[in-house]
Amino acid sequence: FGNSWMDISSDDGHGIEKNSAQLIQRGEVTPSNLGYLSYPWSWYWQQITYCNRFFDNVSGDNLEALNNQDSDKVSRMIGEMKFLRAYSYFRLSAFYSGVPLVTSSFKLGDDFMVSRNSFEEILEFVTTELDEAATLLPLKYNDSRDKGRITRGAALAIKSRALLYAASPLFNPSNDRSKWQKAADAAKVVIDLDLYSLH
Repeated sequence: FGNSWMDISSDDGHGIEKNSAQLIQRGEVTPSNLGYLSYPWSWYWQQITYCNRFFDNVSGDNLEALNNQDSDKVSRMIGEMKFLRAYSYFRLSAFYSGVPLVTSSFKLGDDFMVSRNSFEEILEFVTTELDEAATLLPLKYNDSRDKGRITRGAALAIKSRALLYAASPLFNPSNDRSKWQKAADAAKVVIDLDLYSLH
């Protein structure tokens, strides 16, 4: 989901009448006609589906067999998948508020009419998953072949961002200061890693 589309979705930019930009500019977005705002919906659900398949397959006897081969790599991959699923839910909730919380793959006989969870339930899931991911991920990688891999700092930074969104006026209309404090505390954890600086 490109940054230029995000700009057009706000009052920062103005798009020509293509790719459904006009739906947003005119306030014509509806649940059945999201225009290009439907892209993040399908993109992030696809990522969640892949992660859920991973967790369905990396469990029980499979997990034991994989751990016998390389338990460090398995732990890291579980951390990466927890991060990716949590990040996808964070982005979905940022766009659409509460969404259905689906943590395992659907089978053919399942009931596909899943109810929507609240924003608070999604936030709780996201922050818990990111905390768990942070315990499984390395602080940094030394091999250039691992450049771009998810680290503990990335998981903690996204947690901080999710808590910041939760404290914002959109999701915190009563301006509960404790929500701002949680966001600040989460950001301080990242700062205290002493690995990052402002660009």
